[in-house]
Amino acid sequence: MILRLTQFISQLLNVFALQSQIRFNRLHKSIYGISYDYYILETLICIASIYYSTNYQFNTTARSQLMLRYPVWFETESLSSVISNVLIILEVSRLVGLFLVDRQLRLYYRTKHEFQGYSTICRIVIGTFWLLFVVSIIIIFKIKSGKLFVLDHFDITWTLTQLLKIGSLWPQICINWMTRSCKGMSINFIKFSIISNIIIVLGILVENKNNFQFQLPFNSEVLFVTLIRLINMLIVLYQQQFLYNNKTIVIY
Repeated sequence: MILRLTQFISQLLNVFALQSQIRFNRLHKSIYGISYDYYILETLICIASIYYSTNYQFNTTARSQLMLRYPVWFETESLSSVISNVLIILEVSRLVGLFLVDRQLRLYYRTKHEFQGYSTICRIVIGTFWLLFVVSIIIIFKIKSGKLFVLDHFDITWTLTQLLKIGSLWPQICINWMTRSCKGMSINFIKFSIISNIIIVLGILVENKNNFQFQLPFNSEVLFVTLIRLINMLIVLYQQQFLYNNKTIVIY
């Protein structure tokens, strides 16, 4: 499938992008201009993605409920295509990279700008995410009202994760605007991220012409979300290369 190939290449580029930022921070021994909110949100997104992906793949209850809910789609269709295991592995690799960035945020904390740190809005967003996550678990496993199934819990987690993906880069855009600088961002991180999103969009557009939606892996990227993330990253590129004119600094 074309989509599986493009998703693989895209996620691999995301890992390379993160490694470029880690190398940049290490060479400059600085985390100036990096949004704490962005990286904590991306870490949460990554953890949630691994969580619902592994459960869609290995939770027998969820898989049986999936067949009962969509019998026309999955009566004869093999459930082996529900989740891409390769994407899960790449998500784990990216999570390791995010933990390394978190370590750098603590190691080089003396180089941060006064605007850097965890914002109140970010704390509220993360708190709301965990509240809805826990409430869905309580309703399913404790109250057992019959209104929600185990599959619904994973679907809710998936939906919340997509919402986080849409706005995760906004704190970085705000930091760039407040400091009037993008000196803390690796140009390779930005380029790899943009190319990654473009590849996903092209893959989805091509694949949707040849397959029904239920045939696509559940942990593949969504077109609308990817377009928003692409626009956000293009804004960052514009900030760095044109708006705040940081071309004169050496960026790795």
